[in-house]
Amino acid sequence: MVIGQIAKLSGVSKDTIRLYTARGLVESGARQAGSRQYADYTTETVQEIKAIKSVQALGFTLAEIKLLLDEVQSGCKLTATQLLLLRTKQQEITKKQQQLEQLASFIEQKIHEHS
Repeated sequence: MVIGQIAKLSGVSKDTIRLYTARGLVESGARQAGSRQYADYTTETVQEIKAIKSVQALGFTLAEIKLLLDEVQSGCKLTATQLLLLRTKQQEITKKQQQLEQLASFIEQKIHEHS
């Protein structure tokens, strides 16, 4: 598939796909059409892009996602760097959970006071 099709199906811009390709997050082949050469993506690329966006929404950077993807693709055990990344993210999530619980308690208290 050409980049425009992938962009439409995945809900991201062509520039985003080019960035992901340049960073090694998704791969493309080459397709010749007349005198021009186009990047050619597989149908799996759509799901890969959606997965990247989901992980980004959880707070991972593209560099962190690349680091984790490298591990998945190699099939090897996590490196010390990857483990540190996951532990750090786990701590961040725990902190956010605590903050959300405090906020929920505050809101509940205010609602109760005005009922």
